[in-house]
Amino acid sequence: MSYPKAFSYYLSRLSNFSRQKVRLSGIPSTTFGPNSQLVVELPQGLNDLSTFSLHGRVRATGAGVYLPPAELLIDSVSVEIGGVSVQNGFSEYSSLFNIFRNFQFEDKKNFRKMLQLEGRQDGTLVATAIATPDNTATPFCIYNWLGFLSSVKILDTTIMGPVKIYIRFSPSSVLTRSAGTETPSFELSDLRVNLDILDVSDGIYYNMISQRLAQAPLELPFDNYQTVVGSAGTNTQNVRWSTSTDCLEAVIGTVKPANPNTFAPNATTKLSAYFTRPGSDITKSVYRVNGINYPANPCETALAEILVDTAHTLGVSQDVLGGTESAMDTHDKFNAHYFVHAHSFTYPDSEDSHRLCGLSGRTNQLIGDWQIDGGATSVQPLLWLKCKSILRIGAGRMVEVVL
Repeated sequence: MSYPKAFSYYLSRLSNFSRQKVRLSGIPSTTFGPNSQLVVELPQGLNDLSTFSLHGRVRATGAGVYLPPAELLIDSVSVEIGGVSVQNGFSEYSSLFNIFRNFQFEDKKNFRKMLQLEGRQDGTLVATAIATPDNTATPFCIYNWLGFLSSVKILDTTIMGPVKIYIRFSPSSVLTRSAGTETPSFELSDLRVNLDILDVSDGIYYNMISQRLAQAPLELPFDNYQTVVGSAGTNTQNVRWSTSTDCLEAVIGTVKPANPNTFAPNATTKLSAYFTRPGSDITKSVYRVNGINYPANPCETALAEILVDTAHTLGVSQDVLGGTESAMDTHDKFNAHYFVHAHSFTYPDSEDSHRLCGLSGRTNQLIGDWQIDGGATSVQPLLWLKCKSILRIGAGRMVEVVL
């Protein structure tokens, strides 16, 4: 929830403001494993979702088994308010997060090694089993999220029904095994969620909110994703999709191995085959929406057009401070292990509130497809439609979602 800058003078008059970090209650003291689900209910008050963090300990089970970065242990995140589904837990959350990680998180590598298990594997993983796999419980903290939790900064839960966050954990396929034959697994324990609660004892804020709700609903825009999973086949495919979203901001497409559930390590990414994106045989890529090409001419792999379009869309093409995945240091490696084609339909600005909307399917449904051309290698296409949804909060705890 945010306020126009014109309100800043009035907001500056608020007194008795405080911030307190709290630990959410109600989380069971049991352990969690693959495909299990954690349910968290937000407390009443002004919740600062930018501080929402999941803490705990995690260990791998099985001989020669290694953990991926902590965020890749999450398979989906759903949000429910007053019984209304606000964000459906789109599938392949970990695969999408890994794409953003490859392009945006390298400059935080040391910090991530301390908190998100980054860099737990090294180059000896493929050739021989490391002497000390991840079988010892290690503390971690996840505070980077996709979707609702990363878009809405302040959520006032006093004006809506109960807010529940459902965090479903990944299948065991995200793990890497370099020795043994038993099925790898992982165990999460001592889980807890922390976030900051803001308190404004001054009545000005609450009077302003009550008056606003009496006039019209409050609107909170947030990022929402829809997942489209194609069928395993050759690198020449036409993946069809459709959406009625009011604002399609971007589409992010990649390919996975035809069988990604082998626990086999990748020598370059140091992750399992589940996160390998093998696009070496892909020669061209283009998205079509209602019969129109985006980009106007198909991007060609040979001229690095796919990589550049992706870098523009993810906002890293002109970023001289951040860094991409250190192992993604040649165009050939990008194609072989990190392939992704992201295309934006918006003009991005530094503030989401000033972002021009993309394609709209409110009047006419958006019908699209992703056309990739290439060789005979069998892959499984996977893409996400990035949409801008709106949460409307009205009087009497009314909640509705405009997709």
